Amino acid sequence: MDYKDKYLKYKKKYVGLKSRVGGGTFEEEIAEATRLSLETEPAGEKKEDISPSFDSYPRILSKLGDTDFKAGSARGDGYCSIWSVIIGRSLISEILFNPMLLEQFGKLQPTTIQEVIEILLHVSNIILILMDSGDEYKLTDTMPIFKLELNEFIFQLETPFEYLNIIEGVGQIKILAYLMNCNIIIKNSLTNNTYSFNESGSTIIRISTNIGHYYTHNVNTTKDVALITTYWWDHMWTWFTYPPLVGTNDKMIPFIN
Repeated sequence: MDYKDKYLKYKKKYVGLKSRVGGGTFEEEIAEATRLSLETEPAGEKKEDISPSFDSYPRILSKLGDTDFKAGSARGDGYCSIWSVIIGRSLISEILFNPMLLEQFGKLQPTTIQEVIEILLHVSNIILILMDSGDEYKLTDTMPIFKLELNEFIFQLETPFEYLNIIEGVGQIKILAYLMNCNIIIKNSLTNNTYSFNESGSTIIRISTNIGHYYTHNVNTTKDVALITTYWWDHMWTWFTYPPLVGTNDKMIPFIN
């Protein structure tokens, strides 16, 4: 199916839908859901003070049980950038995506990385349709996304997993920040530049990258890695065979040097 056919397929399915929120068009429904979603974040989530510098929040690593084998906080399986954000979310919430937004896109909370990818692709294609002939779409009050960013992201998500080395571009970060209602702050460790996405988000996720790999940073400035849920951490290392785990009962454990 070429791009034009795919566009028409999604447009026919979604653009004409009526709002479950206020009885308007689908585009109005999404806008209203975005506004209301800020009110439906899990209880206890507060946007923290961001006055400490990025480097005050230590980088999380992983190790295999009590062995000497160590790795990063995001598995290097091609989805490391997405994993870094998922693990960051696991530090602040049991729920991955905002329920209100998922409902408006006709989706349930994912339980596997394959379902996460399907949701990201689904939402990205709908946003692309909502752009229509424009070049950008305002995901939130503080974060637009551009057609070029979405097209790049969609192309990479549709690439067969076995050929995927890393997902590039900020389209992925914007869609994740949008669906999680989070402010995602990224530091490029090669240039020391820091970038902030969705500053109106209710919570903060910090990640860093050397372009070849991504890392999650702790939610506070201590060395205590307190994951609110370990579900996604465990799934990340086991969703398909991870050689260091073969033949052992050990688990990959998060830690900070």
